[in-house]
Amino acid sequence: MSTDRPADYRVGVAVVDPRPAERGALVTAIRKRADLELVSEAAGGLEASDQISRLAPDVAVIALHVLGFDGLRVLEGLKVHGSETRVLILSADHDGSIVYHAIGAGAVGCLPQDAGHETICGAIVAVARGDYAYSPELVEMLAEQIRSRHHGGRGGLSERERAILRLTADGLPAAKVGRELAISESTVKTHLTHIYAKLGVTCAAAAVYEAMRLDILS
Repeated sequence: MSTDRPADYRVGVAVVDPRPAERGALVTAIRKRADLELVSEAAGGLEASDQISRLAPDVAVIALHVLGFDGLRVLEGLKVHGSETRVLILSADHDGSIVYHAIGAGAVGCLPQDAGHETICGAIVAVARGDYAYSPELVEMLAEQIRSRHHGGRGGLSERERAILRLTADGLPAAKVGRELAISESTVKTHLTHIYAKLGVTCAAAAVYEAMRLDILS
């Protein structure tokens, strides 16, 4: 993406967030900025994919933790189709697993879901000019993910993955695990998919058995 722009250039922005109040507040903040222009807003993945592909905004802001797999599909679809739209994600994932996969799918920035609007707007401008925008908290989370995967193999579960597996071992379904850990049910299911892959199993019962055998849950 070229950074040779006139001084009065306004960065085109798409906002993707299924929560009306949060989406509306961010849209209002963007509209107040002289250097930003709202191109589209969407509540869900399919609608977002269509709008971003058709309107080609400079930056798409996606509330990834709410969209779960849907949000990752938007990212992966943009990557497959060679979109030049740069993606900034907002995440409430506390151990970086979803963020790790989102960056692998092409996201160039990530902020906590509760970041202030001024911070988000500043990050939009940064990624539009070709920079990257990661909050210090999420950089540390990503570092933990990288360390975990480097030492990975079958026992390389992150702390969040171990917490989810412990609750699953107690018989809690994904929805209740999510409530216990203050994350969405779709995020729990995504973590479980990663856990199964790391442990070489295909279901929760087998994951619990393998984790106990490897002394991961102690």
